[in-house]
Amino acid sequence: MELDDIIDRGIQIENCGGNNTKLQSLESLKGPIVLQTLVQYSFFLLVIGTAERAAWSPNIRVANFLPYCIICIILLEANRLQKKPLMRIIFLLYSSNIPFCYMVIFSREAHILVALLFFVSCLCIFLQSGIPQLRKHILIFIAIVMVNYTACLLFMDWFYVDETGKNPYRGKTLQSKIHWGQESTILLSMALLGTSFIVLEKFIKSYANCLLEQYNQIKHLQKEKEQLQNEIEFIQNHNKLDLGTPIDTVINIIRTLMNQNDHNENTKLQLYKVLSVLSSHKLYDPIHLEKSSHNDKEVFSWLESMINRDFNDKSAIQNLEISSPATTPSKLNLSKYLLLQADPDKIFENRIFELIKKNIENWDFPIFELGEISNGNPLFYASYYIFARHKIFQKFHINEMVFRKFITIIEAGYDSENSYHNSLHAADVLITLNHLIEKGLAKSLNDLDILSMLLAAIVHDYKHNGVSNSFHINTKSSLALKYNDTSILENHHLAQSFKVIYSPIPMNNGYTSNSSNTLNSSTMNINTSTSSNTSTSLSNSTTEMEDHYLLESLSDQQKKELRDTVIKLVLATDMAAHFDLVGKFKSKLSASGGMALNGTLDRKDKLLLMQIAMKASDISNPAKPFNIYKQWTDRITEEFYRQGDQERQLGIDVTPFMNRHKPAITKCQISFINLFVEPLYDILQTQYPVFEPYHTNTKTNLAIWESTDQSSQQQQQ
Repeated sequence: MELDDIIDRGIQIENCGGNNTKLQSLESLKGPIVLQTLVQYSFFLLVIGTAERAAWSPNIRVANFLPYCIICIILLEANRLQKKPLMRIIFLLYSSNIPFCYMVIFSREAHILVALLFFVSCLCIFLQSGIPQLRKHILIFIAIVMVNYTACLLFMDWFYVDETGKNPYRGKTLQSKIHWGQESTILLSMALLGTSFIVLEKFIKSYANCLLEQYNQIKHLQKEKEQLQNEIEFIQNHNKLDLGTPIDTVINIIRTLMNQNDHNENTKLQLYKVLSVLSSHKLYDPIHLEKSSHNDKEVFSWLESMINRDFNDKSAIQNLEISSPATTPSKLNLSKYLLLQADPDKIFENRIFELIKKNIENWDFPIFELGEISNGNPLFYASYYIFARHKIFQKFHINEMVFRKFITIIEAGYDSENSYHNSLHAADVLITLNHLIEKGLAKSLNDLDILSMLLAAIVHDYKHNGVSNSFHINTKSSLALKYNDTSILENHHLAQSFKVIYSPIPMNNGYTSNSSNTLNSSTMNINTSTSSNTSTSLSNSTTEMEDHYLLESLSDQQKKELRDTVIKLVLATDMAAHFDLVGKFKSKLSASGGMALNGTLDRKDKLLLMQIAMKASDISNPAKPFNIYKQWTDRITEEFYRQGDQERQLGIDVTPFMNRHKPAITKCQISFINLFVEPLYDILQTQYPVFEPYHTNTKTNLAIWESTDQSSQQQQQ
């Protein structure tokens, strides 16, 4: 059989390794089994028809021709009735024992020759059957043939006893009687022949496998050759390989249009303006940035500080070391001591649980009430509840005790002296992001995406020191020098967070095998967003006080993807990246008419969507009801004023809206909503209409501030 026929028909290779037998993913190598069986039967018909007349074996009577022919026809027709192709092959092979026995018995003195010919021809056909576990079938077939041959010998020894030739019920005595020593040698020969065929079958399949691998390699090399030839042809047809981007293509098209003479001067001028915009590095910056410098210098200066653009060098400013919040007991927010010293039966107080359970799906979650009743540990309870709600512990085999220890460390890293960037803000971002996921994004995300987003929200402001990126740049702090004035705080949050994530979490600091175990996902009786059944809780009893890693059960690929996602999401919270992200998201929606919501997003589009959700959660305060929003405004304003106080003490310019002696809360919030929040929620509700009420909140709150501003101006007049 030619190599192409082997590939076209396919082969099935069986690798034997002790008891571990594994079939490779190859199809069977099959010969024309039915045709070959028909040829075999026909050959022995020819033997019957010619043995007596040709006198090479006169004892094989031609009278046996008709019965043998009938037997063969019946077997072939019975085989045709088999519905399964595999059964047709197996039936033919095993049913060949019937004509075998007939030929052995009625070939008399020639029975040894006939038996060996029939046996060898059957094995040759067997080798081409391609049935699974062929070696096992060969062994069974050999055993059956040997048993049948022995039975035929016994029958012949009993039947051929008529010495007169006149007994109608017995056959004429054989010229040479059955010699059992000789027949034992024949049986042993059959066994050796069968063993040889088993070895031959293994060799044939191994060789066929080598041929197939060589053929596949040749085809692969041929494809690579064709690709290289196409690439060479492409390069030869182009003097220079074009590595340009789509924006380069657009610019070249516009330049071509400008060089055409059929355009008037006004059209060429407009094309020149388009070309200038496309060539600018501020492609996604809002036009308002350029105009605001003329309308309101204070707003523009504040905006510059927010997005870190066009800062003047201040070489006279001294280098200021901004220390990270100290992890002293006074700043641990009591979460560590809550776990170590609280009564285990009351560790998750009913009123905290009821508050979260009742309001977790609400946009106006009472975050400040959670902060009060949780003794300053809102992030601990919110994160634990949300992780259990999404069955994160079960899906990723995260030990709940390890997670509780991890979250206490993270919450301790949020400085409670910060009026805004503290664990309450982290809990608020986490709850808001979870709301956006459950109400809109969930269909586009997998479990690892959700885990990554929740973890990013938990750590996104970890070890924030209460000042902005612009403050670090202006003071040339150690963090600014370390991160080259680029996303300083965001890089700092990530670096410090992953130190905790990648470090072993000690489990012997006050933990015992039966303490802190009353708080688990089963006792909370959480109804998840996907199932009303309570998920089976993990056993958190730790008999050995050994250290564990938070993500130790994740695969290397999962850890890599999670880290990449968390980094991109936390970096997205840098206001310097705001306009680029929103611009890309808006361009994507404008070009495609909206992103797919059924989980078919590619990695880049999904990341962009997740970044937008993260950013929307981080600046969600103006999209909340005004009573909640106003409290956040007071907190961020106080933190702004504290930064302004430090700038005043250092003798540098106070950042706009951060001077407590010149309060401008109303103007600050109006600018923040107009420039950042309202455009973001406007485009977000375009993709997810269910978020439209949140966009309405931004406009309502904006109207309140504008009304307050007008009233203030009227009073001044």
